[in-house]
Amino acid sequence: MLRHAPEAARRSAALGAHREAAAQYERSLRNAMNLGKPSLAALYEGAATEYSLLDRWEEAEQARRSALALRRELGDGEQIGANLRLLSITLWRLCRGKESDQTAEEAVAVLEALPPGKELAWAYGNLAVSSQSMGLSDAEALGLLDKTRDLGERLGYPDVVCFALNAAGLHLVDARQDGMPAIEESLRLALASDLPEAAGRAYSSLVEACVKLQRFAEAEQHYAEGVAYCEGGELGVFTMCLNGWHARGLVLTGRWDEAAQICAQSLGSPGISPVNQLNSLCALATIQGRRGGDGAWELLDRALEYAEGTGEPMWIAPVRSARAELRWLAGQRDLAADEAGLGYDRTAHRVDPWTLGSLAIWLSRLGVRADLPDLPEPYALEITGDHGGAAAAWNRLGRAYDAALAWLGSADEAGLREALATLDGLGARTATAAARRRMKEAGVRAIPRGPRAATRAAPAGLTPREQEVLALLADGLADREISERLVISERTVHHHVSAVLSKIGVSSRTAAAREAARMGIGS
Repeated sequence: MLRHAPEAARRSAALGAHREAAAQYERSLRNAMNLGKPSLAALYEGAATEYSLLDRWEEAEQARRSALALRRELGDGEQIGANLRLLSITLWRLCRGKESDQTAEEAVAVLEALPPGKELAWAYGNLAVSSQSMGLSDAEALGLLDKTRDLGERLGYPDVVCFALNAAGLHLVDARQDGMPAIEESLRLALASDLPEAAGRAYSSLVEACVKLQRFAEAEQHYAEGVAYCEGGELGVFTMCLNGWHARGLVLTGRWDEAAQICAQSLGSPGISPVNQLNSLCALATIQGRRGGDGAWELLDRALEYAEGTGEPMWIAPVRSARAELRWLAGQRDLAADEAGLGYDRTAHRVDPWTLGSLAIWLSRLGVRADLPDLPEPYALEITGDHGGAAAAWNRLGRAYDAALAWLGSADEAGLREALATLDGLGARTATAAARRRMKEAGVRAIPRGPRAATRAAPAGLTPREQEVLALLADGLADREISERLVISERTVHHHVSAVLSKIGVSSRTAAAREAARMGIGS
């Protein structure tokens, strides 16, 4: 076992079979009682790497700490620095930002005492991507990435160069500069050099950047290519990243059922890391809150805990924006202003302009602040009172829900009716109620009625068919069995299940069964 399992693990990893590689390292470690410290440390390091690629970060932390302790006993400075850097990434994935930052700084300190090499290059890059939580300036972060790339190129390490290009590209996007070429170059180099981890990271970053830049068609293309690549290579950590950013884009463009399905599947994945839950938690909670379903605040509270744990504005801002919106929809203007203000104060303009705008617009709508920065066109137009222009700008981007919200600040009857029709079409029951209140305030007559009474009275807004599906879910039936029982296709059952999970605000069938019991729904 000790002779062959480690080699089997390395060969499995090289072939992209990371689950098998992790299993082989586990077999080795179970039989490693009398193994020397260098070999034992290498086994823990190998296991930690495989766990990280599979998005099993709690296990990765345990293995990485074991390796680090052994390297300290051996006095191996380079490997101490390498394990500290990788432990820093692990802690960040677990949303333990302060610990991650401290460990990243310690890694640099250890490695700077040694001759410059690959591990120092990696440590500089890792410190640079911690810049948001550590308060580093743009110049400082990009300077560290320049060091990373320079060392990678001089020493002949394309994986290091890929990382530097990728991180610099994302940083430039957030700083309102064109970072896409750098990320695209990172992907090209990764694919040409056969570097699966670097390619998975680049695909995820391309989707993230495109969503932040409102380039949704491009995001869709990169997502399809990225998921196929990552699933083929068992790169679960990047598959989850891709799913989260894709869901965020789907919410923005009104494709809520698709987003809810992806979120439910991701959140139900065993071992998904906290940071990879963030986009899905926020997206699913937003859909729930807009549709009047239960469970939105439970999801948002968990998202806020994780986001604050990272200490990074790029995660805190979207959660605070979603919380502000749902407070406003519920008529809680003061609480909405508090949420938006807390998020805005934490950004310090260190997020992309669209994310900043998602907070600033609530400060404007609620009359809290007028001294707002330059923002993208739709936000800027609404702030100046051009609600029709703002709605048109949102519609050009494919963001119909935001166009409807822009109209709600006006007294234009045609615009308000258009907003109501849009919100009704999206099934945004909470938002349509807010629209009807606004129309009454504006003196609009003959306001269209909402959903029929039976639908309004249904638990969580479930249709009769969805209630049937939930009852059968509660009985433990699989999709195929539900299909046979209701005489509908299995694909249709799958869509109903996704809709049910979305409306009741849960991410698993087990949790759905509990909600069914609470709501008194049974077969």
